[in-house]
Amino acid sequence: MAYPSSLTLLAISACALIVYSIVTAIYRLYFHSLAKFPGPKIPALTLWYEFYYDVIKRGCHIWKIEEMHKRYGIALCSGQTLSFDSFDLSAPALLLSKSVPSSPLAHLAYGGLQDLSFG
Repeated sequence: MAYPSSLTLLAISACALIVYSIVTAIYRLYFHSLAKFPGPKIPALTLWYEFYYDVIKRGCHIWKIEEMHKRYGIALCSGQTLSFDSFDLSAPALLLSKSVPSSPLAHLAYGGLQDLSFG
């Protein structure tokens, strides 16, 4: 029995990584419970956007969030992070009305929103 060469295994791994990345991107843009919230699409895809502004641009992510608030109001800042421009007691109702899981309360209880930030 012949074993596959290391080059073949590398090619299969690369293809699997590409397919995984495409499927993850489609899920985050169209099917994730936070996909209905406004905001730029690149931060919705990856946490590297936040890394770029916090590490490479030396802490400028907070200013980018402020720009998003001016443009979108409630903004999807990165991956699974929503940011609110003010603390409003109606925010939980807004979250429940815009999220689309079958049971919004159960979804929130089981980590649908990992991080909410105000400010």
